[in-house]
Amino acid sequence: MPGDTSTCSAPVGEWKFDEGTGTTSTYDTSGSGYTGTMNGTMTTSDWSPGKFGSALDFDGTDDSVSYTRFVLAAGLSFSAWIKTTSADATASYAGNAAQNVIGDTTGGVYLGFGVHGGKVRYNHYYTSWSNFTGNITVNDGVWHYITVTHDQATGNYAIYVDGILDLSGTTTYKTNAGVDVIARGYSSDYFTGTIDQVRIYNYARTPAQVAWEYNQGAPIAQYKFDECQGTVAYNSAPTENDSPAGNNGTITIGGSGSNTSAGICTGAAGEAWKDGATGKFNASLEFDGTDDWVNLSGNGDYVDGTLAFWFKKSDLNGGVQYLLDGRDATDTGNWWILQDYVSGSCTDATGNVCFFGKVEIPRSLMANNTWQHVVVTMTISDSKIYLNGNLVNTGTTVDADFRFLRAGTRYTGASWLNGQMDDILVYNYALTPTQVKTVYNYGSVSFK
Repeated sequence: MPGDTSTCSAPVGEWKFDEGTGTTSTYDTSGSGYTGTMNGTMTTSDWSPGKFGSALDFDGTDDSVSYTRFVLAAGLSFSAWIKTTSADATASYAGNAAQNVIGDTTGGVYLGFGVHGGKVRYNHYYTSWSNFTGNITVNDGVWHYITVTHDQATGNYAIYVDGILDLSGTTTYKTNAGVDVIARGYSSDYFTGTIDQVRIYNYARTPAQVAWEYNQGAPIAQYKFDECQGTVAYNSAPTENDSPAGNNGTITIGGSGSNTSAGICTGAAGEAWKDGATGKFNASLEFDGTDDWVNLSGNGDYVDGTLAFWFKKSDLNGGVQYLLDGRDATDTGNWWILQDYVSGSCTDATGNVCFFGKVEIPRSLMANNTWQHVVVTMTISDSKIYLNGNLVNTGTTVDADFRFLRAGTRYTGASWLNGQMDDILVYNYALTPTQVKTVYNYGSVSFK
């Protein structure tokens, strides 16, 4: 991943299933030499179009791919592209998912990973079996990228679906845990469906690495404000299945300020789209400082995350105004991004951009009537704020909670923004400095 300095070793086992023919073996492209043996009643007709190249169909009865068992003493990450419609929620063994994707057939089995009742399940044994089942449905007959990570040192585990965190927690890691099979578990619990691009790592990958492997780290939400009409801000973030990303924003233009309606980009003054017709990229949305805002809620709650956006104001010293707020009407949530505000570590007297009193951009670095690009990254250890691709300030952090995201106002409906916003991006991991520069220079298109 560009600019990533964390551990990023290659997988210790990787089966791409790109042979497209044969009934006996499939190659381990990691270089470890764990050639897979095709078992059961697998025939040449079990090769099918994959997410990338070819893939293997498994009949749920006796088909599997086995390889020499290896131990994952320091932790693990499993990932695979799967396609299934099975709703099976009955496992014959406590350590398996009902539809196991990666498992261990030996008597010393300590883990299992797959689909259970249409959702991703991870099983791990320490002194007894612990079963962890996610919340996102994956048995809809389309391709999904499923991942589990588990760190031995901390015990932290996480389940992801399509690069998005689905479930996380802590459970003690068994250092004897090992794997030796794809598409089944201990004793049975065979997978019904198609599997592609199986990867096994001997360490816990980061959220950023999971996102990058899924779709080169594309945002989970992107609001371009290019509609030029109406009250819907569409989420144009790319999806693997080319389906609409969903989670569109709702634009509210009140009638008390200079904007009296949403209007259209070719309309008249006093329409939010007309007054924002010239954006940083194509159009933008103009907020009149009185009663205009956009509800962008529902983008998830993560440990790490990134917010990026462009804004332009005629008066950076125009008083406290909200660019973004992460709280709901009951003050649930835990952050905001304010312009012209002093609090905590934000000490610049006037005209700054402040993230929750943690980090700030001084007024002296910005200019009136100029598009400014702001990026805030949040990790478990710190928060950082960037202006126009450059790191400005580092401070303490908060959770990347995007469930109640809104633009242009405080959660109570106060301190309204008077200016324009364009191209709001939300990521479920912290961008690296290299990626921040890329987004500044080229936009999210570079991640596709």
